[in-house]
Amino acid sequence: MIRRCRPALILILAMAFRAASAWADEAGDDFAIRPAGDAYFSWRQNWTIWYPDYDERRETTGDSQFDVERVRLGFDAHGADGFYDVRVLVAATRDPGDDEWRADPDHAWVRLNFAPAFYASVGLVPTSYIPFLDEAWRYRFIEKSAYEKWLYRRGPLVPQPVVTEDGEAPFRLVALHLGSPSETDLGVAVGGRVGEWMEWRVGHYNGEGAAHRETGGGKAVDGRLTVRPLARVEYLERLSITGAAWYEKIDADEEETLWRISGLLHYRTTTASGRIVNLGVETDYQIYRPFRDATREDTVHASVLSVFFEAGLTRRLALIGRADHFDPDRKNGVHDSGYKDEHSSYLLGTAFNLDRHVRFAVNLEATSYRRELIDDGGDNRIPDPELFGAFHLGLEL
Repeated sequence: MIRRCRPALILILAMAFRAASAWADEAGDDFAIRPAGDAYFSWRQNWTIWYPDYDERRETTGDSQFDVERVRLGFDAHGADGFYDVRVLVAATRDPGDDEWRADPDHAWVRLNFAPAFYASVGLVPTSYIPFLDEAWRYRFIEKSAYEKWLYRRGPLVPQPVVTEDGEAPFRLVALHLGSPSETDLGVAVGGRVGEWMEWRVGHYNGEGAAHRETGGGKAVDGRLTVRPLARVEYLERLSITGAAWYEKIDADEEETLWRISGLLHYRTTTASGRIVNLGVETDYQIYRPFRDATREDTVHASVLSVFFEAGLTRRLALIGRADHFDPDRKNGVHDSGYKDEHSSYLLGTAFNLDRHVRFAVNLEATSYRRELIDDGGDNRIPDPELFGAFHLGLEL
C-alpha cells in the first residue's frame, strides 16, 4: 500500500512546499520569520548484470530502490537591521540499515553580522567547507559532494569477511572506517568577506556531528579561505580558488586523529540568456591515525579527486555530470604489501529546475572498482562494476 502511494505522496509534498514558499516570498524585508526546510527523494533501478558469488549484492540484482535522502523542517529569522540571523532545522534521520526514524536537530544557530568582513556564529553551526562545496556543486539533492561522500566513518559499503558461529567467513556489505567532518557541528565559528576578492571562515567544534552525542572528548577545528583573483575581469569574476583544512583529535585520551586538507578550483557564470555554466575540480587528502594499540590497521592516507560540470541547455534544463576517484591506501598490518580498495564513481544526466523550490533529475550512476577491496590472501577479488538508472526529486523552501 505504501509503495502504491509514493507518487501521490511526493506530489502532495511538492505542492505543500510550493505553497509554503509562496507565503514566505510575500514576507517583507523587515524582521521576518520564514519557514525553511528541504526534502530529497531518489529512486534507483539496478542495471548491474552480475555480481560475484561472494558478494551479497548479487541477491539484489535488478531490484529498484526508493530512498528518502533528507527531510528537514524549521525556520529562518532575520533582524530588521540585518545584524543577526537565526536558523533552526530539525531533520528526520536513521542509521544505515535501520528502518526506525528519529528527529534530530540539524541546524540551531545564531549569527551576529558585525560587518561584511566579520561575523560570528554559535550553536549547531555549519562547518566551513561542506556547505560551501554543496553550493558550488549545486546538486546536493542528487548526490553529496565528494568531500562528504568519501568520509572516514561514513565510507562506502564494500564486501568484508564476517566470521559466523560455524566458522564460515561469508562476505557482507559494511562501511569502511573512513571520515568525520559533517555538514553541521556544535561549536563556534567566525568569518567574513573582504570586498569581491576574498572570503574566510574558521570554526571550533566538538567533532561529533549534528546527530551524535559527545563520546571521546575530542575536539575539531577547521578553516577555509576563498579568493577570486580576477574579480574585476569580465566573464572571469566568478573564478575562485579555495583551500580548506580540518583537524580532529577524535579521542582526548588517545592518539586517534584525523587531518583533511582540501582544495577547489571553481567557475560559475550565467549567460545573457539565463543559462548556467558551472565547472569545478575538487581534491582532498586525508590522514587518519588510529589508536596506538589498534590491530591490523596502520595510518590511513586517503585521497579524493572529483570533477563536476553543469551546462545549461535552457534556463531550466541542464546537462550535469560528475566523476569521483577514491583511493584510501589502507593497510592491514599483517602483509607488508597491504591491500587497496580504490574505486571510482560516475554520474551523468539531466536536471530540470521547475522553479527555485522544486527540482528533479534523471541520470545514470556507475561505480567502477580498481583493486581488491579486502586482503583476501592473493585471490584479488574485484566486484563487478555497478550501473544504476536514477530519478531524483528535490524540494526546498
